Amino acid sequence: YEVALDSDADVREVKNGMEERMARLVGRDLIDCEVPDRRLEVDSLRHGRHLLVDGIDSAPSDIVTQKTCTYYTSDNPATPPNSDCYVIQGLMTLYLREYTALSSTSESSSKALKTLLRAMNKADPSPFLEYSEGRFGVAGVRGVRYVRGTPDDGGLVLIDNSGNDGVEGGVGGAI
Repeated sequence: YEVALDSDADVREVKNGMEERMARLVGRDLIDCEVPDRRLEVDSLRHGRHLLVDGIDSAPSDIVTQKTCTYYTSDNPATPPNSDCYVIQGLMTLYLREYTALSSTSESSSKALKTLLRAMNKADPSPFLEYSEGRFGVAGVRGVRYVRGTPDDGGLVLIDNSGNDGVEGGVGGAI
């Protein structure tokens, strides 16, 4: 993903904050971990829950790359003024139930990436922006854009940002 930061923000602190907030957001959407007295077996039967995610970890640590931003550029009016852009390779671990089908693993991983894509590109404003309402905002973040990602180690499946708002065409399936 690309992140546009206040020019005085520390990219390492932002990276750490984004890791934690992204894991929390994906956890909320995939495992409904904020519901009191959550009971996985009952909920899965009652609500037809097919994703078998039992936990999420922000590890391994995200990587601030040396790549050049392609969305937050000087000629894009969406680029916040007086900001610096960084490309960050975000990584996350999903803990799935034992003996789950491979299709469930792929589906859960793809759903996690699409949750992040929506939050970064479709939500207005993104919940990760410093002044967003809620508890996902990260100090120093003025813009964030999902660019691309793969839900598997081999990179065989690509969920990329090829539509104008990041959720049209070529996003690796219907959202």
